[in-house]
Amino acid sequence: MNVIDATTAVVDDYPGGAASLAPRLGKGASTLSHEVAEKHGAKLGIRTAARITKLTGDTRILQAFTEECGYTGIFIPRMADSAPADGVEFMTKMIKELSDVATSFGQALADGKVTPNERDGFMREASELMAAVQRTCEFVEVVHANSKPAGEVKA
Repeated sequence: MNVIDATTAVVDDYPGGAASLAPRLGKGASTLSHEVAEKHGAKLGIRTAARITKLTGDTRILQAFTEECGYTGIFIPRMADSAPADGVEFMTKMIKELSDVATSFGQALADGKVTPNERDGFMREASELMAAVQRTCEFVEVVHANSKPAGEVKA
């Protein structure tokens, strides 16, 4: 699905469609409809696309954008304010996810063929591993930033 089709689907699938979503974006329904359809020179801006994604909770625009650019998006929940004081929990989660990927890989290839369900399961496990790695990296960055002497710029 391309970005335009994804945007159209997200807006159309929102309860009440453009008429309901537009006011939440500070726009008129016809303006939003024209931007989504690219009518009369109107174009939907990147900020509006981001706001639509946040308001609807529908990530199809983001997914289409990353796919068109040759990337894959991975949902990574924000690290809780009450993150563990040490990284053991993060490392343990990462190792568990790696084990799940290896298990899924072995099961998928056991008969030399990969079914759609096996592929989907493997991709889901791989995404969870990547998210665990990213959360661990984020934890290390937070600890690093908090380890700098007072007065030193935290970057």
